[in-house]
Amino acid sequence: MTPGRDDPVYGLMLAFGVVYAAAVGLAAGRPGLGAGLVLVNLTAAGFAMAVMPGLREGRGIVRFLGVTLPLFVWYLYFKETGFALAAPHLRWADRRVAGLELPLWESAGHAPGSPFLGEAMAAAYMAYVPLLVLVAASLVARPERGAGAPAETFVRRVAVAWGLCYLLYLAVPVQGPRLAWPELQPPRLGHGPASLLARLNQERGMLQGAAFPSAHVAATAVATYSVWQWRRPLFALVLPVGLALCAGAVYLGYHYVVDIAAGLAVAGLAVVLEKRLMQGWMRARDRRRPASPVATRPDRPPSPDRPPP
Repeated sequence: MTPGRDDPVYGLMLAFGVVYAAAVGLAAGRPGLGAGLVLVNLTAAGFAMAVMPGLREGRGIVRFLGVTLPLFVWYLYFKETGFALAAPHLRWADRRVAGLELPLWESAGHAPGSPFLGEAMAAAYMAYVPLLVLVAASLVARPERGAGAPAETFVRRVAVAWGLCYLLYLAVPVQGPRLAWPELQPPRLGHGPASLLARLNQERGMLQGAAFPSAHVAATAVATYSVWQWRRPLFALVLPVGLALCAGAVYLGYHYVVDIAAGLAVAGLAVVLEKRLMQGWMRARDRRRPASPVATRPDRPPSPDRPPP
């Protein structure tokens, strides 16, 4: 195994792609679709596995792309979720998940919003991707390389967190407040660039039914914990942005409060699962390595006229 391929993210990317494609097909009630998505995911994962080792041996932006390429593959998996969430037999689980929150949201739907606050909240929510890029770049810039390096570990944590979120989207499809109450969001969004970007993201990037848990919150929490571990000076920037992102997700109606709590729980679980994954992979790697030759003792003492072997 080449040093660039010496990372459990390869097997994880391949295995999750196959399992998730089949799960999407079953959830959509279209087994043929699932089989087609398996081929798509095998192709995408295979391409990533082919080019990542070489990219990871490079420097700067080249190494950054090599380390973070799995996240682009996981985004493909996310987009496939839309096939299941568009199934005609689907039933939304908002009332089952939000529960006690619903009376508050029903009354909030008639409350006036502040476009100025909405612009700030939209900016915080849309800071999600730049924040992940900043954290990943800061960790890639560290001198460590290999499966145990901070950058590689961060990417695996995010991948596990996203994977857990995607599976929950299939099991518990939740629209979120802005779709359950269409009159809620328009007076809250502003008219600046952040709000315009948020509207564009709603049209092109979001999926109806992918609110529980918040993948934004899960990945941001993973990023916050990771900079606390390895880039402590960045923590003072990432933490307040992360908190503002959580506030923006609720204020603009993207998520219920329970979605935020679930996202934080998923982040904690992802950190634990990634550690277990890494430990299991290291044990398997050690078993595959040939045993070191051990010197054997002679059955009898060497004769005085012959040197010991």
